[in-house]
Amino acid sequence: FGFNVIKEFTGKDFDERILENQKDAELLDLCYRLNLISRDGFFFLNQCRDIRNNFSSAHPSIGVLDDTELISFVNRCSKYALNDSKELKGVNSHDFINAIKGSKFIDSQLDEWKDRLSSTHEAQREMLFGTLHGIYCDATSVEEWRINSINLCIALKDHISTQVKSRIINQHSDYIAGGDEDKQKASLKFLERLDLLSILSEPEKHTVISKACQRLISAHLGMNNFYNEPPFAERLYELSRQLQIPDSVRIEFVDSIITCATGNQYGISWAAEVDCHKMIRNFSPREVATMLQVDERDTILSDRLRRHIQCRNRFKELLKIIDYDSLDGKQKAIYDHLIS
Repeated sequence: FGFNVIKEFTGKDFDERILENQKDAELLDLCYRLNLISRDGFFFLNQCRDIRNNFSSAHPSIGVLDDTELISFVNRCSKYALNDSKELKGVNSHDFINAIKGSKFIDSQLDEWKDRLSSTHEAQREMLFGTLHGIYCDATSVEEWRINSINLCIALKDHISTQVKSRIINQHSDYIAGGDEDKQKASLKFLERLDLLSILSEPEKHTVISKACQRLISAHLGMNNFYNEPPFAERLYELSRQLQIPDSVRIEFVDSIITCATGNQYGISWAAEVDCHKMIRNFSPREVATMLQVDERDTILSDRLRRHIQCRNRFKELLKIIDYDSLDGKQKAIYDHLIS
């Protein structure tokens, strides 16, 4: 698709003059990234380059090739550099951007672009994922562009490689370093939709979970809490499925869940209870231990347990969700005390 594709990969202008002055190692790397040579070809042609440098008049020679080595050298050059049998695939990035920034994709259009991105080579797919992430996070993007971007990424979840994850998290880190809160929030939403929150740093995981806990507790303590809690409980549950809860936010995480699941003297939010029970069933051993230590912390829940028998009875039911046989001796003693 012309020299403009090279600029998209390298971020630099590229023309005939630059091509003529390319070093062999740079040219091989570029050809590999553009899918002009295969992975095997990249490896073997690099070997040929080393042989040329060390066993020819191009540089001071360290030896002489025998007939067998010379035939092998020529064969590799012929097979990997001159043979034109490799099927070249790629995506015309100009057409791709125009499509994304058009109207909302219909199903057939989404399927077509999914097939094209699935068929292109890894280097271009990595670049285009970065482009979709950028469009989604750009505050100037209209909603249809953002919907096209995220829907295409979701359709291609199976093609998200380590390199793609690295590119996205690097862009996300740039938003943080630049202090762009709008892009950072959009990027977090993007990662959440693709089940990629696990690639965040530990401090960011802490922040994401802590904010979700705070919002759940705020809804629980606010007006009409029985009606307002469910979406916040559901969001915390979805986050807990993607992330391993950092130790730094473990107590806040456990307390927010068991507080809402226990409710107050008037009752509980039945709709939120479902997600709270799911999270309790999925508690790690450390989170179970934190739940059993509720009496040791001065919290809203510990005060309710002292004052209201309704709360104590509901908390006992929550304890029964825990697998008793998985507890150690000390924890079983605490459990029996709380139940009784």
